This record gives sequence, C-alpha cells and structure tokens, in this order.
Amino acid sequence: MRLAPNEYAMIQECADILETTKAQAILKGVQLLKAELDKK
Repeated sequence: MRLAPNEYAMIQECADILETTKAQAILKGVQLLKAELDKK
C-alpha cells in the first residue's frame, strides 16, 4: 500500500496511542468502517 507521508504519520500516531502495530491500527479502522457500512 502506498501512503503519503501525512497518511503514514496519522497511522503511526493511532498505533502509538493504541500501543499496537500500524497493521493492527489499519485493521481496527477497517473494522470500524465495516461496522458503519453494515448499519446502512
């Protein structure tokens, strides 16, 4: 996946706050998006 520097930084910030990996932060975001889409 190609990311702009600001996107990479945003993912890293989320991972740092969650004390997890960038991959896990991305997965959490996908899960949140899926849950939101399932509501529709």
